[in-house]
Amino acid sequence: MDILANPTFWSSSLIMFVGVLLVSIAVVAIYLAITARARAGKGMDLLVDARKRAEERLHEAEVIGKVGSFLWDFEDPTRSYWSDEMYALFGLVPRRNIPTIDSLEPYIHEGDRERFKGAWQRATTQPGVFSFTVRTVSNRGEVRNLNIEGKSAVVNRITRSVRGVAHDVTKEMEVDRAKSEFVSLASHQLKTPLTSIKWLSEILVAEGAEPLTKKQEEYIKNIKSSAQQMVEMVNDLLNMSRIELGTLAMTLSDFNIDTLVRDVFREQEHAAAQRKVTVNLVSDSSFPTMHADEKLVRMMLQNLLSNAIKYSREGGTVDYTLSLVSVPNDTIYLTVKDSGIGIPASEREKVFERLYRASNAQKLVPDGTGLGLYVIKIVLARAGGSITFESEEGKGTTFFVSMPVVWRSGEKAA
Repeated sequence: MDILANPTFWSSSLIMFVGVLLVSIAVVAIYLAITARARAGKGMDLLVDARKRAEERLHEAEVIGKVGSFLWDFEDPTRSYWSDEMYALFGLVPRRNIPTIDSLEPYIHEGDRERFKGAWQRATTQPGVFSFTVRTVSNRGEVRNLNIEGKSAVVNRITRSVRGVAHDVTKEMEVDRAKSEFVSLASHQLKTPLTSIKWLSEILVAEGAEPLTKKQEEYIKNIKSSAQQMVEMVNDLLNMSRIELGTLAMTLSDFNIDTLVRDVFREQEHAAAQRKVTVNLVSDSSFPTMHADEKLVRMMLQNLLSNAIKYSREGGTVDYTLSLVSVPNDTIYLTVKDSGIGIPASEREKVFERLYRASNAQKLVPDGTGLGLYVIKIVLARAGGSITFESEEGKGTTFFVSMPVVWRSGEKAA
């Protein structure tokens, strides 16, 4: 019988072929699985190494920059973390469970604890970015100034997470303090001779003095005016440096605010006349006695009226209005409205910044420190008041000041 015609032969051959094919496929699959696993393992090792190098570089950058990072995850506390540098900034040893916000209080400088609590309360109840500076004290007594900033995730009034960074700004603040101390010292030394120049100028042009020629009188008036400008500049510098040094304490006393407003008005009449600016004063002599720092109130009134006159065009007007609202608290409102150059829309957010002057103001009045509004805003904030404004470039500016009849006692102006 021909073997090729035998069905059994073909059946056996087919079975053998299929078996060999399945074995081959299995061998190839095992090989591919082994090599894939090896490649995956190698790839995982590379990823682990890359992550480790990235973490090492991040840690090195944090150490060099003295910046620590943190995350409080209130939904999944296991995700919360502090970087090693964060522990170092607080003078703590890294631990398995990160510190709670409450447990940090002993490491906050005693003088900053209330402010720290308030800042964290805002950070954990208001969504968005936050930033504040606080002094910390380590177990060894080392004091650091940390600038803490970050972002809070708050949904439906529930705090989900707080993440951010802490930066050691101790050296920067020491440099700023040294600069403020120098400015304070230099300004104080300048004030005495400038006051003498102004006083002697007034004596020379006073009635009863020896007659002067018109040219001499003009020169002396220029000397007096320049000395007055310098005195105002020195006062601004002194106030700024005292605020930044924390030494501008409030001295509270009782005085009549209406009388003070009218005194300031009379002081500025000459400047208004020179610029041909009409000042309209509206005040009520029935104001209650004010309990505040009279020198600081005078400084604010002088600065606002002086600016309104300086930045008004010739023939312009200034409305200087003082009013009182007794409900809910006794609050004095001052409005100073001018018809001057106004403030450019793109620059209005910077008006209360230190040393800032609007571009059009610099062109009209080159002299100026850009400190007056900065000092006023800080003083008012400490006293429980506020200052805002409305402005239209080319048409004028109106400042709105509110301040309590009775200022907070025992407060510093910085």
